[in-house]
Amino acid sequence: MRGVLKLVSLLVFASVSFAFENLKGPVVTCDWNAAHKQNIDFGECLQVLDKYRYEQGWIVDNKPENRKSCYGCQVVFETQDESNIVIPKDVARNAVRGILESCNGHAGATSITYRKGRNGYGSVVVAVRNGVGKQCDSGFW
Repeated sequence: MRGVLKLVSLLVFASVSFAFENLKGPVVTCDWNAAHKQNIDFGECLQVLDKYRYEQGWIVDNKPENRKSCYGCQVVFETQDESNIVIPKDVARNAVRGILESCNGHAGATSITYRKGRNGYGSVVVAVRNGVGKQCDSGFW
């Protein structure tokens, strides 16, 4: 009986810990309507991120929204307050990886809030979609 109680208490603790751990990370919304499409390759998404302009480790763009694609991956950044896109490169990379892991290699999106300068915070939606071309493009839309 004691062993059963110990097992039950461990399972409850593990479930609660798992739930709290999931609350710590960003929420990912998967586009299950795109699940019938080909899996999105993380390596191709890294090529997309390299198409954005960098300044000292930050992806910067003078628009509130931009999308670029390489082969089978399209990455979209959209600020929620219509300000210019400014997001740390490592945060963007981790967001893309998190989306693909959470959505089993398919399209999805997440909202990221990060420290922006000394006194402010920025918020940007990062979306990963199926790419539309056979090569890399660098344009808007």
